[in-house]
Amino acid sequence: MKLEDVVVERISVSRREQYLSIISDVFDAVDPKRLQEGAESLSRDTDFYKIESEGIYSSVLFVTPITLAGISLGGIGGVCTRKEYRERGYGRLVMQRALRDTLGVYDALLLWTRIPDYFGSFGFIEMPELFIPDPTGSTPMFFFHRKDLRLTLSSCENLPRDYF
Repeated sequence: MKLEDVVVERISVSRREQYLSIISDVFDAVDPKRLQEGAESLSRDTDFYKIESEGIYSSVLFVTPITLAGISLGGIGGVCTRKEYRERGYGRLVMQRALRDTLGVYDALLLWTRIPDYFGSFGFIEMPELFIPDPTGSTPMFFFHRKDLRLTLSSCENLPRDYF
């Protein structure tokens, strides 16, 4: 499988159920109603990245425009792969495609995660000192397409956790 096999789309209401299905399956500890509300609140400019296998989404993520401390960024969320499709490199392909596609669109990307080592392998940098601590233990991480933006952001503090 190659980067070109990752499909990028603006998700329609009818396809949202497929997306919510994988999110609910993988993040089964999160209230499905909360997941649905989050998906419905995303900007119409949100890009959904997916690998589809046998009619179901096997690996996904989304990138949505956000503003943080007056700076326009891409917010990455919903990064997951169904258990039965792991260890095939699908998650890596979806992330690599998103990083490639956001170059020239966003100067930086932000995500929150409980697996920082995984995202660090793509070049994301932990910057928890900028934010109000997350009570659930997620770590904020940035990927900088424009390296000088790191210095600009480093002067921020007590930024909110919720941004989309």
